[in-house]
Amino acid sequence: WNQRRFDSALELYRLALCLEDTNEHYALTYFRAARFSGRAEEALSVLRRRVERYAQQSARPFESLFEALRTLDRSQEGFQLLEEALQ
Repeated sequence: WNQRRFDSALELYRLALCLEDTNEHYALTYFRAARFSGRAEEALSVLRRRVERYAQQSARPFESLFEALRTLDRSQEGFQLLEEALQ
């Protein structure tokens, strides 16, 4: 990232998340890099799959997805997600 090789960096962030898919820092870092690269929707799909995969074990993936949605000014969608998680 610091070398301004953004596409390569984005791929490395995605790989890091794949290797440590329960690491919320990696999840949000990947999302931020994807957003910067104009690929926010792709990253949101990854975050949504994490929610589906880990919903029974932890609330943290919900928090990361909510934060990503909030960053995109989609807080209402994020609040709906959190409401569904509580049911």
